[in-house]
Amino acid sequence: MNLHFQISEEIPFIVLLVVISNYMNISFTLYQLIVYTGHQSNGKLFKFLAELILTLVQFGTYCNTAERWDSCHARMRASLYTSQWYTCSTQTRKDMCMLLSRLRKPNYPRFYQGVIEISNPMFVRFVNVCYKAVNVMKITSSRG
Repeated sequence: MNLHFQISEEIPFIVLLVVISNYMNISFTLYQLIVYTGHQSNGKLFKFLAELILTLVQFGTYCNTAERWDSCHARMRASLYTSQWYTCSTQTRKDMCMLLSRLRKPNYPRFYQGVIEISNPMFVRFVNVCYKAVNVMKITSSRG
């Protein structure tokens, strides 16, 4: 089997693992920082804070890279649109129309039929869901 095909088959699963592990890591470290702040040593607090910050930076970098990729996509669309492609041959105009039609949509990395779309709005929703999970854990731990 082709190595390129094998790698492209594994990427969605790897992305899913990265998203789930980052979600769990952010939720648990945020929970530790919120609930047990007064009961832990400064070393443990520093460890949890560093882990939280590094996980947020890692996932934020993925999302920011996707935004930059889409920005390049938009710049290419604008450049092609403002060029004088309509003065070219008929075949070139057909090709440019096809290319411009493909460039109409945003070009974020999508996995699992669009369920996971890496972008900055996804990062904000991701952090919001993590914070909601921490609130649920905090409420359930205070009741029991």
